[in-house]
Amino acid sequence: MDAEALVVRMQETLKKRGAQGIRGLARNFKICDRDGSNKLDIPELGKCCSMCKLGLSPEEVTQLHHFFDADGDGLVSFDEFIRTIRGRLSPVRRKLVIKVFNALDSAGDQNGYLTIDDIAPAYNCANHPDVKAGKRTEKEILTDFLDGFEGGESYGDRNGIVTLDEWIKYYEELSSSIDTDDYFGQMITSTWSALKTKGPDGKLINAIQFVPASQVDSLESILKKAIYQKKKSVSETRTLEEAFKQFDTDKSGEVSFKEFRQAMERFGLHVSGQTAGMGGVPLDVLQGLFDRYDTDASGVLSYPQFASGVFGVQQGATKDPGANPMLPSLARGDENRPATRLGNADRPSTASLAYGDAGHTRGRSMANPGKPTDPDAYKKHNNIFG
Repeated sequence: MDAEALVVRMQETLKKRGAQGIRGLARNFKICDRDGSNKLDIPELGKCCSMCKLGLSPEEVTQLHHFFDADGDGLVSFDEFIRTIRGRLSPVRRKLVIKVFNALDSAGDQNGYLTIDDIAPAYNCANHPDVKAGKRTEKEILTDFLDGFEGGESYGDRNGIVTLDEWIKYYEELSSSIDTDDYFGQMITSTWSALKTKGPDGKLINAIQFVPASQVDSLESILKKAIYQKKKSVSETRTLEEAFKQFDTDKSGEVSFKEFRQAMERFGLHVSGQTAGMGGVPLDVLQGLFDRYDTDASGVLSYPQFASGVFGVQQGATKDPGANPMLPSLARGDENRPATRLGNADRPSTASLAYGDAGHTRGRSMANPGKPTDPDAYKKHNNIFG
């Protein structure tokens, strides 16, 4: 068995134990680190794995040690070992976790870290069994909760504050035992449902919201079909160029959420509450699709992100994150390239793709800028936004 397969086996074993599995591994690593260097040699790593009851043979421990000993100094570092075994948050989970942190900080003293005073208003301890039984106070429960975010003995400064890095590490532990983004999202929104913000109409709504992947998948499928319906060339490169230009209206080499939303309207997908008419694609679902492509949470889509997200095409890395390696004009504002003309009435409407032919009238598209006669067609066709 190779080292990567050993890592997977360890992850599966620890996953069955929930977040406590990873915490136990981190705690035992610290116990076996006799000199406090945050590194383990082969015998120490073997003892750590044995304490965690991972069932590794001496040969497998040695193989695992060599895998993590990247610089060849004969030692395995704590951070690299734990984070690799634990796994990182997916882009969707990471963005949601950071959103909660920022919401708590904004509702508190806005100093860039969290304390009990920041978390207490949004975390209800009154129903905790120990509080109900009179064994512990709400503040004691809250303090334990805060220690969990700091990592306790695993990460350690225990200074009563939670940094963003400690917050993310805590949720990486929790995330390691949760299979789907949807379940993780539901857990987060439920846990922090007390966090509120003002909606467009001034009413208080939940500050932390999550859109199930199935809804985002449905919208993504419709968008891809609409883009391919309008393509002028058999070349995938040219199709990417034309599509990106339709989104990147200011020719900056990046697509903002506003541009993304406006492009969806031009592709015949009415966005609820953004233009005249009722119904349409819910704004939070559109935001969910944008966030799926915005893998670095920068708030804009670069050309490589657009190509990878919408078309599944991996572009080569560039020094300029906004640069388009295939389209200098898009990245640097070069106007020498001829503008791509948009469609005409000879091409089929995207309405048949987005809404289905039966029972629906033609929707708005680049070729047919008229207002859709049935703005609820998206909901009816997908039966997911009831």
